[in-house]
Amino acid sequence: MKKIDISRLSDDHIMQRLSPADWAQVLDIMEDNPLYYEHSGKQPTRGQIFQDMAALPDGKTAADKYYLGYFERQYLVAVLDLIDGWPDADTAYIGFFMVDGCMQGEGLGTALMEQLCLYCGELGYRRVMLGWDKGNPQAEHFWRKLDFEPVKESGRYIVAERLLPAPKEEGSFESCLLTEAAQHPLMKARDALKMCYQAARGAEHGIKDANAARKYLRDEIKAVEADEEALFYAPISPELCRVDLRAWKARGLKWQWLYNMFEKCRGDGLMDEKLAAVEHLAAEGKLPFTAEEWKAELSAWDGEAVSHSAAYREAYAPAYRIVPMKYICCFPILEKMAEHPDGCVVAIDGMSNSGKSTIGNLLTEVTEAGLVRMDDILTPAGRMQVVSKGWPGGNVNYAMFQRDILPNLSSEKAFSYPYFANHSLVLNRKRRVRRSPWRIVEGSYSQHVVFGDYADVKVFVRCARPTQRSRVVARDGVRLAPSYFRIWIPQEDEYFEFFRLWEKADVLIET
Repeated sequence: MKKIDISRLSDDHIMQRLSPADWAQVLDIMEDNPLYYEHSGKQPTRGQIFQDMAALPDGKTAADKYYLGYFERQYLVAVLDLIDGWPDADTAYIGFFMVDGCMQGEGLGTALMEQLCLYCGELGYRRVMLGWDKGNPQAEHFWRKLDFEPVKESGRYIVAERLLPAPKEEGSFESCLLTEAAQHPLMKARDALKMCYQAARGAEHGIKDANAARKYLRDEIKAVEADEEALFYAPISPELCRVDLRAWKARGLKWQWLYNMFEKCRGDGLMDEKLAAVEHLAAEGKLPFTAEEWKAELSAWDGEAVSHSAAYREAYAPAYRIVPMKYICCFPILEKMAEHPDGCVVAIDGMSNSGKSTIGNLLTEVTEAGLVRMDDILTPAGRMQVVSKGWPGGNVNYAMFQRDILPNLSSEKAFSYPYFANHSLVLNRKRRVRRSPWRIVEGSYSQHVVFGDYADVKVFVRCARPTQRSRVVARDGVRLAPSYFRIWIPQEDEYFEFFRLWEKADVLIET
């Protein structure tokens, strides 16, 4: 049993276990869905509701059954029958799910199911299962849309499942240490100590004087020999990695960009845990030095930063900077930007909740670019702008972009543009775009052909559809998510399909 917290199944509804005393409200929900019962060949009755509330699969008890109601104020709007751990411990089984008929087609059912699947994944379930009547095409369409795939037939029912993503496993410090040892078999105890220090303390010892640190990096990159074969980066913890200067130089990347990442490098502070991890792995004989050598290194350590061992320096000539792992997604874009050494315009388009804004923010931190957000010129709901030539478009003020933003992108001078604050039509505020030879335009419809081919680098960001829906629900909750499922995502899909943006992208990023 997973100890389900029913309040986690909806952020925007009151969740309650239903009892026989609630039969009349449940019956109202059922009678609002006559098509369902037309296909099932049975009619909803009070007796049938009582049976459903008590029904259990073989081997399960009442403690495993959650016959639940979703309430808005005092009104029941949806019913869910959920079985914990059936037909196996890794599965949550939906015996019944129904939304009030007057709310169907609004995206509420999709939002509720996405929140359920999101929570089930957090609990450690590997799948959600259910069954639909073979003669009910509406039910089949709904569940297939939510990525439930048939696995078998059982009488007149199709049994289907949706696989849930396994919990994301970040690379541990131990795994990073073992990889480092495999790649550098001549590493010594001192090199492991240095890795511990860097992972725990970050770049604090390397930027005591910012001006000196910048000059040192610039001079070091000038001095090293470019090497396209060098490993570009190597994680030293789940949060940090080492970026090789020779690989950086071979890609023509700017030293300032690397410094901007380096100065934001912070360790997790867990030095004792890392020292213990080395001791454990050395004792098990999994590192290229003995436990005794490790103890001797520790006993001589004064707690300050250390250099690599002489053997490591001679064999591998280390030249790197540590940077946060979160910037790695930007590297393919930076490589394309480096092809325009005097500056360029980057347009980042893609699916809702795929990570466009995050990538735009990170790129801005690295390159100190001027950032334009398409969200600033999204017009309020119901005010969609007309796009010429019959092209699909979104809720964007295209004229404003063409008038106030597009002409300024080719100049590195600072500029400002008006934006819609709080989804109103009042343009009484302006967004300032900093002076920079680098421009980033981030958001859906940033690559619409009505703007012409203004971007030097086109980026398209996408994610799996279940991931997108889960992120929408996690970010906006059940109350706002339906409008995305019903309006905004289909509208974006039409735009993407019409212009085939992923095929024209210079950089395609999957998140």
